[in-house]
Amino acid sequence: MSITDVVIYSPRFFVDAKELKQLWNLPILGGYRRILKTGLDENTTTMAVNALLELVDRIGKLPEHLFLYTGHGMFNLSAFLEATGFSEEKIDLLPEPDHYALVALHKAANTKQAAFLLVESLEHEPPSVGGILGSMAIVGYNGSDGGVECNAFRMALGARGQVLRYPGNKFDIRGEPDVLNAIKAAVGRGSVKVIFSNAADLRMLKKAIPNADVETPAHLGYIGSVTPVVSYFKNPEKLNQAILVVADEHQTAILKPSLSGSVNVLETANPRHMLFSQYLAARENPEGNVSIPQGAYISSITYFDQKDARYRLRSVKCLDCQSIQFPPRLRCKRCGGKTEQSAPLPRKASLYSYTKIMKGAAPTEFDIQQMVEGDYCVGIVEFQEGVRVITQNILFRGHIF
Repeated sequence: MSITDVVIYSPRFFVDAKELKQLWNLPILGGYRRILKTGLDENTTTMAVNALLELVDRIGKLPEHLFLYTGHGMFNLSAFLEATGFSEEKIDLLPEPDHYALVALHKAANTKQAAFLLVESLEHEPPSVGGILGSMAIVGYNGSDGGVECNAFRMALGARGQVLRYPGNKFDIRGEPDVLNAIKAAVGRGSVKVIFSNAADLRMLKKAIPNADVETPAHLGYIGSVTPVVSYFKNPEKLNQAILVVADEHQTAILKPSLSGSVNVLETANPRHMLFSQYLAARENPEGNVSIPQGAYISSITYFDQKDARYRLRSVKCLDCQSIQFPPRLRCKRCGGKTEQSAPLPRKASLYSYTKIMKGAAPTEFDIQQMVEGDYCVGIVEFQEGVRVITQNILFRGHIF
């Protein structure tokens, strides 16, 4: 049994790590080039939903079981269940501590027709923490033999020095004999690449284990314990037989995946750059950005009543004329007949038309979005069923409009 299908879901933005390093001279930023950040309409829950639904589109069904690691974000399980159609009884929820990310991957890789879902995001934490921690979601499915096997798994005692003190002291791996010996045993005598989740440990770990090629992926940024998993599945052929290490103050998890067949990996489009000052301004929602409401917002009652359509593109079908309609309505807009719930619309459609909203042209409720993103596009997409839907953030031929 092994992982055969993987979806890597990136959030909408990234901030420059150089800018962060100027604000806080933190050792954890050493080597990173950017930190991935959620957009105004993204959080831990929405990233998890989108990643899982992308996987469902690929495999054509919900996994039989889900091992879910939710990281440090504020995860809304009830919203996740409603949006995905998953049953709570089929989910093993694994929040903090960090090493549970590798536990979830190991369990999914050894449970047929199961999936792992790792999601990390901090949206509302103080800048000293929220600034350095990025966001991302990755989901993988155990479809059959072949793919990535995760049989070599071991645990060590917790790393007492793991909690970094900002601007802080580096965690000394040499003072953690249990962790060091476990990594040495996994590496063995050969030269093996070790993908570590904590940037502050790299230099000391290289000295302690000379034959280990230690790295933390600079292009990903720091996404907590999800970092080594995403790094591996971005290029499993190149990183075959690598060792993934996640250390926290409770336990250290060490996993040695191996490629026994092909694995299908889907990545979402690259995020767009934004200044960290803009990110903070958007998240803190400063007063004065929204002046006179112009009716662009809907009531919370209407929003939650339509959440199934928003998350899952749930449509309805007319019992008389058989037409498919979105958003759902009780009566057909063509013939007035009664409707019933139908299958969700596919997550791919043709771009029918789009227009760019320039600064000053949008309703005032979008002032914050325009401050962060500048001009943005609104488009109409057309599905096979003939349904047309207005949307933002259109992914067309690898580009976000």
